[in-house]
This record gives sequence, C-alpha cells and structure tokens, in this order.
Amino acid sequence: MTQLLLSFCYAKPSGYVLARMDAQTNAFEWVDLRDVALPVVGATGLCRVGERYYAALQIRVPGTVGTLLAELDRAGRVRRVARLAEVFDAHSLLPWQGELLIVGSGSNQVFAVDWQHDGAPRVRLFFEREPGADTLHMNSLQAFNGRVYLSMFGCKPGASWRDARDGQILDLTAGGEVVRRGLRHPHSLFVDRATLLCLSSCDGSLIHVAGAPRGADRPLDGYVRGALAAGGKLFVGTSMPRTHSKSRGVSEAAYLATQSSAPAAHAAYGTSGMHDTLAAQTGGGCGLHVADAATGVSRWLDLSPFGAELYDIVDWTGDAVRGDPTEAMAERLRAVNVQFGALIGAVYRMRTQHGAVARMLRQMMDAGSDMSAARGVLETLANDPPALPEWSYLHARMLLGNDNGNGSKENHGDPRAALPFLMAALEGGYDSFDVLRHVARIYDAARDHRGAAGHAQRALSIAPPDAAPHVIDELRRIVRPAQN
Repeated sequence: MTQLLLSFCYAKPSGYVLARMDAQTNAFEWVDLRDVALPVVGATGLCRVGERYYAALQIRVPGTVGTLLAELDRAGRVRRVARLAEVFDAHSLLPWQGELLIVGSGSNQVFAVDWQHDGAPRVRLFFEREPGADTLHMNSLQAFNGRVYLSMFGCKPGASWRDARDGQILDLTAGGEVVRRGLRHPHSLFVDRATLLCLSSCDGSLIHVAGAPRGADRPLDGYVRGALAAGGKLFVGTSMPRTHSKSRGVSEAAYLATQSSAPAAHAAYGTSGMHDTLAAQTGGGCGLHVADAATGVSRWLDLSPFGAELYDIVDWTGDAVRGDPTEAMAERLRAVNVQFGALIGAVYRMRTQHGAVARMLRQMMDAGSDMSAARGVLETLANDPPALPEWSYLHARMLLGNDNGNGSKENHGDPRAALPFLMAALEGGYDSFDVLRHVARIYDAARDHRGAAGHAQRALSIAPPDAAPHVIDELRRIVRPAQN
C-alpha cells in the first residue's frame, strides 16, 4: 500500500490543501476545492469511514481559525461541505461509535459530530479541559483497544509554544486520565500492529503510549507530524520551521526547534524499531519519511513544492492516483500567480493604513501629548518581525520619553533600550535625519564622543531646510569636540 491522502495546513495559495499521492510512483493529484464557497487556507485532520473520506478544512475567521468539514468520495471529489461554527482551529478527526470526533484546539475541546447524509451536522461536546482559549494545544486523537486517546502540548510557561515541555497523552474514555506526560510537542497518535505510539515533534522520536512493548526507535529528522503505519510501511510527515504562530499571527521565532534538537537522520524502519544500518537522506522542510519493515530501507520524499506544513496522512483505497507531479506543481504555481496581485494589493492597503496611523501618533508625540495608552501597542508592533521602520522609530521615541520638538530638554527614559529600534528604523530608511539626531544624542549622553560626532555629522549632511535651529545648533555642538 503506497497510496495516501495528505493534508497541508496553513497553506498558500488558498485551496491547495488536500492531495492524493502514490509514494511509490510519485503520482500526485490535488483535490479540487474550487466549488467550496469559502476560501480554504489549510487542511488538518483526515479520516476514512468505509469508502468515504473526511477532512477538516481551515478558514479564516476574526481572531482564530474556523472549520469546514468536507466529505470526499473514492474518486477524490468533494461531495458535501458543512460549517462547524462551534469548532475553532480544528486538528485531528477520528471515527468513533458512529460519529466523528474532532479536536477544537482553539478552545481546548473535543466535539462529536453526527452528520447524516440527509441533513446538517449535529455537534455535541465530547470532552473539554480548561475551555476558552488555546492554552493546552490539544491536537491528535486515536482509538486503541476500545479507548480514545488525545495528545496535547500542555501548559506553556511563556508566550511561545516552543517552551512547552509537559506534553501529555490523555485517556478520554477514563475521563481524561493522564497516561503519559513530560513530552515535547506530542502529535499524531497512531497504531502500529499491537502498539499505540505518538510522535515527539521536537526531537523526532516515537513515543510508546500503550500496548505491546517494542524496541527503541531511532529519531527521525525534521519537525515530524502526521503518521501512518500500513501495509508494512511507516509514513511520517515533516514540516518547515515556523517563525510565526499561524493561528494567532504572533511571533514564534523558534516555534519549531528542529535543527538544534533533532539528531542527524539515521532512520530505517524494521520489525524491532528504527535501525541505523541505512541512513535516510532527509531535508529540513516539508516532506515524507517512508520506511519499509521488510527491507529496512528508509527514504524521504521532498514535498516542499506542494506546501510548507504537512499535517495528516491516511491510506487511500479509492481510485488509483495517476496525476503527474510536475503538472501539480505547475497548477499550484499558476494559482500563486493569480492570487499574487490580490495579495500585493492587500499588502499595499495595509501598509498605507499603517503609515497613516504612524503619522498620527508621531504628530501626537511632537505635540507633547500623553502617549501612555499607545505604549503597549507600539511595543507589540515594534517587536513583531518584520516590523515597519516607522513602528521601530515610534517605539524608540516612546522609550526615550516625549520630545515635543520646541527645544525643551528631552527626558532620556531608556536610551540603551531605544538604540536598537532607532538603528532598525535607520536601516529601513525612515526619517534618517531625525533618527540620526536621536542616535547622536544617545552617544553624546554616554560620552562616546566619536560615535556621537559621526552620527551628528551624518544628520547635518541631510538636514532638511526647515529643521529647527536649536536642533541644528545641538548637532553642531556635538560635532565640535571631535574636530578639536
């Protein structure tokens, strides 16, 4: 068995999120989502019930990620779609006792969906823990020996999930009893013969959860997520490292700590686990490990032309996959070109709006207005890369204290903290004269006369005709000691 259904989460361009592929022949076909009324920006959980397949599709809603549930037939065609308004940031799907269980990571909840062929889906709460916001990052579900298990990251000690170190596996049929804990980013519970396993995404290891013991498994390379054991093979997905939280839109500079924590790839899959006799040639991006139990051979397929993040993998038993992967790449590229113009327009409008707000805030600063209410917003905008240079400048002004430009002495609140933001604004080309004069004053206050004079001289060389006389006089004063 080498035919698979794959989901790509947080995908660009929109609509290219589900694919069928043959891991032996490399045949690849996109699932056509053009008839879905809402823009689909990703897909997460997948499952199969008889000859029907189900996929959790991601749509953007204010503040989080909404969910569409899609049903596919054996030809890979979407037969129906339903909006699940209760489910935010859906992750894995699991068939269970005539319903579909779906994880709502955005609210720390698991829902049961009854979707008869002649009506709308009926959704009920199946399990929750600390419901509200995504504070536990529940993700995958798996049934094993008549029980339902759930993996989650657990509480994060800071603002970033990268520091979460108490990942847990819960037995939901035992009221959420913790059966494993202390894991790093557990994902993708899966069954291999008589054993329930999960992936430890940060270090690429396979974690025993329940069932028959097995030999030690060597870690796989990359940030692993998405696993399937079928037909004597193990399929494990890998994803590109993130720099930002996709669901929340905030900076996650090291969200996927793959390169520092994952050992070198030596993964060959055998009956007693991973062996180091053959090395898997892997990359750090989006791809698929394919390990054969009979031969011990492991290989890695590069899927980066199709997406950045692979989420789930299920076996495909429908019509044979025969699509040309080169044409699938070209199809996605054509969609990128079509959507690129709209994207550039949206970026331009956002940049224009941000510029207007920045001008308003600077005018308030120059007028000596109380800016305490804007302090938190400026700090967020200036620290969320890639920050616009005007936000870096305004945040630096806030850190320095108000300067109303009328000749009064500036209150240097925290020049050491302000300096890197001024340099970021300077690098971005924002009002170089004003930035340089602030930098010169900081160096001068620190008694670094050479540095102060150099920046003051640069400021004088580009001073605008309407520069305030007292500002020019101050810059000349700073330059003089270095000339004597």
